[in-house]
Amino acid sequence: MKSIREMVAEKLASLGPGIEDRVVDLLTEKELVRRTDLVLASIQKLDGLERDSQKLTEDQQFYDSTGAVTSKSFSKQRFEERKKNAEQQQKVQRALEAALDKNDWSQLPNVTGKQKDGDAQSSGENQS
Repeated sequence: MKSIREMVAEKLASLGPGIEDRVVDLLTEKELVRRTDLVLASIQKLDGLERDSQKLTEDQQFYDSTGAVTSKSFSKQRFEERKKNAEQQQKVQRALEAALDKNDWSQLPNVTGKQKDGDAQSSGENQS
């Protein structure tokens, strides 16, 4: 009859592949959560930029002699704000497309403001 110590030793010896599978599953899940958070953050960032863009309307109005508005235009400052907003939208959109279409997740943390988790990032991407 086997002793309890022998049975425990046998069981622990047989757990090696199971532990490896579990570690792989946990690291994969961690990276999946990180990437999901990045996608959600980028969508929220795009929504915020689009709302801001709608607020950046013409800030100069010209009137005729009756007081009716004849035309509207942007000041240089407002024009630059709109330009910067559009560039930011394009940058986030390109990073999101690169992540989802090309599996290039390197730009998304920078444009969303969410810093990457160094250990998960380096081990997850360098081994593919």
